Amino acid sequence: MQWLNSLVSEYEGRPLQKTGMLTKEQLTQFFQDSARQFNNPEFKQLLSVANKARGPGAVEEAINGMQGEIFHSIGVQGDFGLKCLSKVNQVYADDAIFLRQFYEHVQKEEMVMDEAEMPEAQFKSKYETLNRFREDMEARMSKMKNMAPEEQAAYMSQVYREILAQSAGADECCSNPQGCSHRHHHGPQRRVGDDGSGTAGLLLKLIEHIRQAVRRSEK
Repeated sequence: MQWLNSLVSEYEGRPLQKTGMLTKEQLTQFFQDSARQFNNPEFKQLLSVANKARGPGAVEEAINGMQGEIFHSIGVQGDFGLKCLSKVNQVYADDAIFLRQFYEHVQKEEMVMDEAEMPEAQFKSKYETLNRFREDMEARMSKMKNMAPEEQAAYMSQVYREILAQSAGADECCSNPQGCSHRHHHGPQRRVGDDGSGTAGLLLKLIEHIRQAVRRSEK
């Protein structure tokens, strides 16, 4: 495909990075380039066709290929770049703003995979629920501004428990008897962590984004 060929051409023939850790600048470029493809109707159609033709795992394989090409285009060996994603939480743990960019990338990828794998009505219902949840949590988190640290901790603990209870069983959302392919086939190189997949993981990360925003507004 032309968009893949154009990505690779700039770095063709140059040595690719295979060691160390990717910088924030490299990762930010990767997030931006990935987002462009996630919004590309041609790429979305490719994912849909792949899922219908080959079934579970095909969408992930196509996204892996696309993102490997993006890493290649910025001078990074594809598999190495994908493996670096599993280290972002630890290496950049002290940068909440950058981690938010990372989580937004993960959520966008999750959404694109769901769109390709889920029936339209089910996809729409899931993300309408997530959007309503985001709005509700923004209102609830605003109450934390006047809480003492101990009260905030107790409040967040209760919210986490509510989310996990509400999302129990929500991940059975596609035709795979074992659940969606991206819930079970994604290895540690791609996801934020073992607790970061599925609806519950998305909701928990949304809470963390909102909590960070509350903290920044208090400074």
